[in-house]
Parts: sequence; structure tokens; C-alpha cells
Amino acid sequence: MADAAAMALSVLLAMALRYDFAVPSRKVGEAMWFALGAAVVFVVCGALRGLYAGRWSFGSFEEVSALVSAITLATVVLVGVAALLPVQGIQQERPIPLSVPIIASTILLATSAGVRYVWRLFYERRLRPRSDAAEKVVVIGAGEGGHQI
Repeated sequence: MADAAAMALSVLLAMALRYDFAVPSRKVGEAMWFALGAAVVFVVCGALRGLYAGRWSFGSFEEVSALVSAITLATVVLVGVAALLPVQGIQQERPIPLSVPIIASTILLATSAGVRYVWRLFYERRLRPRSDAAEKVVVIGAGEGGHQI
């Protein structure tokens, strides 16, 4: 759900950036619909890439790799959709500029990876015992298992 919200907000922010924070009023409704559709597309792409399958540790390299893959796939789909939308008006203007999905993907990568990183920091901090009550030990050669002790 957080990824869908992040995608929708990323599209709206990308639209605002594209128009220097002065989005024409006729484009606001189109941007809202495109943002909702983009959220659905991203969640589907994330599911296809295994992002929500629970295979990896939260915020791990593997999960971020799946995140990048899902964002890339969603961006390709959204640029295609934006290119297929009919042009409008005398100036033959696109309802959603082709740059919007590309800008949105950059924003989405930063926000989604950032949220995962912060979540992992809080999760790992919660697992660690308080330093004043912990007994110090040295574990050699245990790898990932050493962190669990």
C-alpha cells in the first residue's frame, strides 16, 4: 500500500516539476487519473518481480534489486501508455508529458528505497539488546548467524 501511495504521489510531484509547479488546471484531472493508474501498474509490476513475496530481508540488496526492476518495468509501461494517449487541442499537446513517468520513477526509487532503509534501521535497532544490559561477546566466522546471537 505504501508503494502504491508513493507511486501516485511521485507522479503528481513529477507533473508539478514538469510544469514548474504551475500545472494547467485542465491537466490536474488527467494527472490524478494517471497517478491512480500508475499506482496500480507499479503494484502489479512489483508483484511480477517478487517484491511482495517476502523472499528477502526488508531493505536488503536483493529487495532493492527487485524494486529497481519493478520500477523500470512500470516506467516502460507508463511511458508507453502516455505515448498512446491521444493528443489534444490546437497545439497537439499530450495529456501527460512523456517525461512525467521518467521523473516519477526517479522520485519513486528515492522514496521507496529510503522508506525500506529507514524501516530496516528501526527493525534492526529493535532486535538489538540494550547496551547497558548486554553481555559483550566476539563471534568469529559466523557470518549472518553472528548477528542473530
